[in-house]
Amino acid sequence: MILFAIVALLEGQVAKFEAKQPLADYETSAKMEDVERCLISVLAPPQVYRQPDRPKEVMIVWPGTGLSAGSAAGRVDLTSRGSRTHVRAWIAKSIVLGCAPAI
Repeated sequence: MILFAIVALLEGQVAKFEAKQPLADYETSAKMEDVERCLISVLAPPQVYRQPDRPKEVMIVWPGTGLSAGSAAGRVDLTSRGSRTHVRAWIAKSIVLGCAPAI
C-alpha cells in the first residue's frame, strides 16, 4: 500500500513538468547514452526511467531534498533521433549544454 502511495506521489511530481515550459528544448549531435551518462556524473544521482517499448527515450528525474523532499526538483527528457538527440529539460540550460552542446 505504501509503495503505491509513493508511486502515485512521484507520478504527480514528474507530471508537473508537463504543465511548464522547458528551460531547454533543442537538438544535439551527442549520442543519447553519452548525454545521459554525463548528466548523471555532473549532478546528484537521479532516477532514470525507461520503457521497454520505447528504447530510444529516457526520462531523468532529480528528486528534491531538504525542504523540497518528496517533490521532483528537475527533469530531462532525451529522445534518440538517428545521429541526433532531442533534449527537453526543466533544469538550467547551462548544465544541459555542458553535456549536450546545441547544434
